[in-house]
Amino acid sequence: MTLVRWSAVTLPIDYREGMDAISSIAERRIRAAQEAGMFDNLPGKGKPIPDLGEQRPPGWWAMRVAKRERSILRAEDLDRLVRDTKRSIWSATAESEIRDTVTELNDQIDHYNHTTTWEPRPRLNADELVEAWRKRR
Repeated sequence: MTLVRWSAVTLPIDYREGMDAISSIAERRIRAAQEAGMFDNLPGKGKPIPDLGEQRPPGWWAMRVAKRERSILRAEDLDRLVRDTKRSIWSATAESEIRDTVTELNDQIDHYNHTTTWEPRPRLNADELVEAWRKRR
């Protein structure tokens, strides 16, 4: 028990009561999520935790978080590039221009998908984009 001085009165405070309340709220939320099936299809379910028995260097978790965050930023950049490329296709003057652009972008998407730990991005379909470009002309 800890004594806390407040104005002219010293009050005993038992911090365990507050922690019990927080634990109770957390347990209720976890139980509700389990009942709703929110943990049913998590990646890695039923598989052993990777590298569980290995010794890790100090700060390994920070390096993992930094790598994941870089992947997220790269994903946002790639999504922006895909969006901008799709917009710019409408000003193309020839089908070959569109196909070349899509090939270059798909190379970047492939590189991203092979080097990231984040959600892979789908490749663009040049034929579909050329068809849409023809209809729009």
